[in-house]
Amino acid sequence: MILTDTTALGAQLQYTKSQANFNAATRRISSGTRILGSQSDAGSLSQAQSIRSEKLLGQSYKTGLQNTLSFLHAQEEGIGKVVRIYDRIEELSLRSMDPTASNVDREDYDNEYKALASKLQDLMESKFQGRNLFSPTMTSGEAKEIPIQNAFDLSDSANKNGADHVVVAQSVDIGTNAGTISFRVNSGTDGDSYRVWLGDVCVFSAGSEYRGATTDLGPHFDPSNFDFEDQGWRTSGSAKNGDADLIEVTFQPGMQTTFKITPGNSNDSNGDGVSDFNNIVNGEYHNVYTNPVPPNFSSTRLTLQIETDSIGIIYKKDHTATGYSQGSGQGIEFTPIFPPLEVETASSGETVKISQKGFSYFDEKSDQTGDFYGLDTLAKASDTLDYLRGNNQYYGETKWVLEDHLSSIAIEQKRIEDEVERIEQQEVQAESTLSKILDADIAYEAAQMAKSELKANAAASCISKSIQINDSLISLTTNHHRGQILKS
Repeated sequence: MILTDTTALGAQLQYTKSQANFNAATRRISSGTRILGSQSDAGSLSQAQSIRSEKLLGQSYKTGLQNTLSFLHAQEEGIGKVVRIYDRIEELSLRSMDPTASNVDREDYDNEYKALASKLQDLMESKFQGRNLFSPTMTSGEAKEIPIQNAFDLSDSANKNGADHVVVAQSVDIGTNAGTISFRVNSGTDGDSYRVWLGDVCVFSAGSEYRGATTDLGPHFDPSNFDFEDQGWRTSGSAKNGDADLIEVTFQPGMQTTFKITPGNSNDSNGDGVSDFNNIVNGEYHNVYTNPVPPNFSSTRLTLQIETDSIGIIYKKDHTATGYSQGSGQGIEFTPIFPPLEVETASSGETVKISQKGFSYFDEKSDQTGDFYGLDTLAKASDTLDYLRGNNQYYGETKWVLEDHLSSIAIEQKRIEDEVERIEQQEVQAESTLSKILDADIAYEAAQMAKSELKANAAASCISKSIQINDSLISLTTNHHRGQILKS
């Protein structure tokens, strides 16, 4: 009979639905989340996933900032050691300047000074996760001269080991990843290749691109002849009797490498600043190549390379094709640039800039005496003290390290700490938002359970009454006068 009772059928349907809602509410409360899948609340689920992604991105930025903070702490510790060593050198300088000190005393002071200078050099070579903590070319005065050798005269057969195809390269740690290198070249009309490398990046090549491994830049001496692409970079006549071209190359991480080539007089007949012996395509030399240094590139190893199958030359200072001539021209020169280390703080592209820092470890000659610093004589001890304190036109290494570096580190640390705190606050806000979206709302779910239970009870009551009415109707239709049961 229930199959034909529409009220009972409706109550049964309502009972089944209420039980399902009751069970769903129970699962949500027991699991601790209201969103069990996209079918329950697709909008909230999407918002929750977005918040999670932003939180993970923020954590990656925070990790980078915390590593940078550790880097700064390492720099701060290193600078503290430098200052203590400087203080000791000042004390020894004052003792050496004592007119009553003997030569033996000064020799002892000088030996201790040299040991302290060696400690400074060790500090200069210290690294943090493979990155130099300090720049060895940065002092309180001008940047140090980079000691690049000048053994690039391949017109001398003794430098070619009897080979036809020769690659010669020399590397030096420039203490930075940016700067300008300039040098004079002469190759004659046969042409050679001149290249500048920073680490394994060939930032400049005049002539053919290098065909060897970037891990092995030379020297190589190949007995067989080697044909250069585009015949290399060419000058007038022979390398032994023509003018030199001046090449200047500037590179910096995250920026395009630039260059300037100034031809020698005989290599620029019309004086337009363009070489007569190298083809121009759309205003650019077709045999000159440049590559940018990647952002935050860590290598500070600069390599100058020449490749020739004839007699190419990179000149020494005051040398020409015919030999030494006072004032005839520059040698290989490098002017460093000290770009800051940029650390991203957010996906918006905001960055914190960490300045490069350096100090003197007394490996250079004095501007005043032309001799190396030391304490073995009264004059040298006085000059060393002036160099540290900033007397007699010196800026003062101690003053520079204390006032410039320590203050910069403090400012940079504060900026990094503020950024880390900001990200942590964002993480707290994200957690709060996620809790509102995902955490169990007990009151809501309890109300849902109670509501579902009431509906289920009402439906069960309806079904029960329907069955009772059913039973009454059966008795009324079967147990009456002339009913079928009575007749039988």
